[in-house]
Amino acid sequence: MEIHVLASGSDGNCYVIRSGEHAIMLDQGMTYKHLVEQMNVNGIMPEEIECILVTHEHSDHIKGVGTAARKFKCPVISTRGTYDGMLHHIGKVEYTEIKRDVGFTVGDIDIQPLPTRHDAADPVCYRFSSEGRSAFIATDTGSINMEIKQAINDSDLVVLESNYDPQRLRNNPLYPEYLKIRIASEDRGHLSNYQCGDALMSVRPNQRIFLGHLSKKNNDPD
Repeated sequence: MEIHVLASGSDGNCYVIRSGEHAIMLDQGMTYKHLVEQMNVNGIMPEEIECILVTHEHSDHIKGVGTAARKFKCPVISTRGTYDGMLHHIGKVEYTEIKRDVGFTVGDIDIQPLPTRHDAADPVCYRFSSEGRSAFIATDTGSINMEIKQAINDSDLVVLESNYDPQRLRNNPLYPEYLKIRIASEDRGHLSNYQCGDALMSVRPNQRIFLGHLSKKNNDPD
């Protein structure tokens, strides 16, 4: 199984999960031109993409979903709440509804959608497994529930949100107070560096861990 991170952050999010001859796109928050550039860099052909999974309806995750789905001639897969929330942004597409906590399969990839806590209609994250390997991608959640914690511990590769440093967020003069409160909310916000670190305390030495959705204004990769 391969995970290609084409974009991660407030400017756009997009991943491609590959297993054998099957490839799935997770979110598409870039322009189509930028998407194609990133796919070329990663050696991914448009005809490989079998579907586009969506986590939630915020623009940095869905900005390019409609165009990509029509260009690739593939379905969009999401919860009904997410679909209803993004429909007027993405236009007419082939759509498949899923439900949180109900697994499904695309090709030889088993997919488990798990609920997240974010300011969206029905947000989820996804765990992927195929041929004895597994990957888990979770961003845009204000807190870690037991399902997410278990998915982290059970996966060979993990991409987990580490969005902001609490002190930087508090001291950021460009952010109004209501926005700071929303970002730090456990019910509707994002994971801080400390929350991310706590969630990763019990990972195994052989797991591969990547931090995602780092804020450019409230965090530092170092």
